[in-house]
Amino acid sequence: MCQRTESLAARRPKAKLAAHCEPLAEVDFEIARGRQMDRIIFARALRTNEVFATSHHRFLLASFLCECVDTLTKDAHPDPDLYNLLSDALSATTGMIPPLPPGGG
Repeated sequence: MCQRTESLAARRPKAKLAAHCEPLAEVDFEIARGRQMDRIIFARALRTNEVFATSHHRFLLASFLCECVDTLTKDAHPDPDLYNLLSDALSATTGMIPPLPPGGG
């Protein structure tokens, strides 16, 4: 599911890969295997994080879900069922109504 990689180009703010390495974005990566670390050489955005960027509550929930999956899985061990479950859960958070602020409005 998760594999440690590095994109040297994405470290620069204006780099081509930097936009694809945003938190909570669903991205299709092409990875070149290395001796010590793999490198991202191509990226294509499948789903952006715009909905999460506009709502702090959605962002917190989505971050929590991703952190749980990352903590409970091993690197380089794909689990398509868990990926689909996480994807469905993140999609559900985009449609939820944010809670009212304290005081009811």
